[in-house]
Amino acid sequence: MIQLRIEQQYAMIGMDIRKPSINLHSTLPSIELQTSPAELEMESPRPRIHIDQRQCFADAGLKSPSVLSEDCVARARSQALEGIGRRVSEGNQLAKINGATVADVAGNSYIFEDKVDFNCTAIPKQRPEISFDLQPVAVNFRRGEVQLQLRRGTVENNFEWGKVDIYLRQKNYVKMYCAEPNINASA
Repeated sequence: MIQLRIEQQYAMIGMDIRKPSINLHSTLPSIELQTSPAELEMESPRPRIHIDQRQCFADAGLKSPSVLSEDCVARARSQALEGIGRRVSEGNQLAKINGATVADVAGNSYIFEDKVDFNCTAIPKQRPEISFDLQPVAVNFRRGEVQLQLRRGTVENNFEWGKVDIYLRQKNYVKMYCAEPNINASA
């Protein structure tokens, strides 16, 4: 019996595949801020209060040396004028021929009053003088500043395309032969 042997090999293709790739190099955006704060300066001088109590103390008999000397001078002047007037009237009485005698004039000058007048009063009778020196508030305002510097981010794209190389990896063939060595396969 003759044996016919058939060997066959299928064709095979090979593929070299390089996948596409993307390499991204990015730099982040940055913001540089330089700020100077706002400043507010306020100067508020205190108000000054002037209280003049000289008249209140004068009503209580507590006078300053200058006021006391003025009052003493005025009282002395009025008493001096009253004394001069009294002496003139006494001299005129004595100068009259039918006038009063020296004893009458001396007796008239020493008349005592029987009644003494007492009074109660509240002091001070006048209020103190109060004055104010008000000064305005001085305001000095300096604005704050913001300086902004923006650096944009960048994206560097390095893209490589994918590639498919197709080649014949294995050839196809059909081989037929007889297993008997005596049979010639050529016809």
